[in-house]
Amino acid sequence: MAKMPLKVAVLHIRQYYQPLVVNITPLTSRTMDVTLLDPKTGESVTLQAIPCRRMISPAELFQLINLIESQAEARMPSVFSSHFVNKLHQL
Repeated sequence: MAKMPLKVAVLHIRQYYQPLVVNITPLTSRTMDVTLLDPKTGESVTLQAIPCRRMISPAELFQLINLIESQAEARMPSVFSSHFVNKLHQL
């Protein structure tokens, strides 16, 4: 499969985590910080030194989303619980 630039992958990550606000700060060409903010409560969690690449495949994007998800849930479950996918699991 074709790889996508990290900028495009970030758009997919932001869409996936709606309604949370996602801020991604590249640190190096191989790491980034990811902040998830709940706009309703103002709560946020920053995940540091998340591995990344400048070009990633759809499979790598899926792995990146899973990594962000698992770290966010472990560090601040209250922020992660507002994520729409988790609300679908509650139905």
